[in-house]
Amino acid sequence: MSKMKSIMAYWADGHKLRDGKSWSQWCGSLMVRFNGLSIAYPKAIDAWRASKIESTDPRKAPVGAFHYWAWGRSGHVGQDASGGGTRVFMASNYCSSYMGAGLGWASVAGWASRAAAAGIGAPRYLGWSKNYGANRTVRKADDLGDVPHSDDPKPPVNPTPVTPAGGTKTLTKADVRRIARYLNKRLSGRNTIAAHSGIRTKGYWKLLQRAGRHDHLYGKGYVVNGVPGPKTRALEAHYNSKAK
Repeated sequence: MSKMKSIMAYWADGHKLRDGKSWSQWCGSLMVRFNGLSIAYPKAIDAWRASKIESTDPRKAPVGAFHYWAWGRSGHVGQDASGGGTRVFMASNYCSSYMGAGLGWASVAGWASRAAAAGIGAPRYLGWSKNYGANRTVRKADDLGDVPHSDDPKPPVNPTPVTPAGGTKTLTKADVRRIARYLNKRLSGRNTIAAHSGIRTKGYWKLLQRAGRHDHLYGKGYVVNGVPGPKTRALEAHYNSKAK
């Protein structure tokens, strides 16, 4: 499973409904909410008009690309989870499998076939873009958050608390969850799995580093790379004292 697909599945598990109702007919809203984008469009076709189309061959689409269709008045859009248009994350009643109400997976060809069979017009594929309209390019799964990686070390059954540099209190998984939730709320609703698992993933360390940058605590020469050094450990101790 690609990292992007894992993130999409994890996100979908916590957003099975859109404001208490089905995601169906809210394909563009899904792209905006999942990616944390600042620019929304009334219709998917409007986002397509504002996007730079790279190709009309879905087989060439990279992970994270946005696939567009002309369909009815509004059009349709989905985001590639694995590359090549074989598994696309979308809001629709014509998915091949579902993770929520009107929220699921479909291939580019499979979705178009099922939508056409519904008898409300055949969709026309318009191509894919690395952008959703005028929003910044989303190229890496790391831009979206984090989930456990297959190569992450598995935590022991009874983990030994770690003492961060610059701090005096040892941290438990409950402490890590508290810190992550505190920073998630402060930094525009970011969602890291540490807020639920209490595991220090790469996304958790990046969250601390972004918070330090935001609060001007890092000083010169800071980096946001998800690799914890002495400064990041000190930030963890600092935010542990702040998080309630």
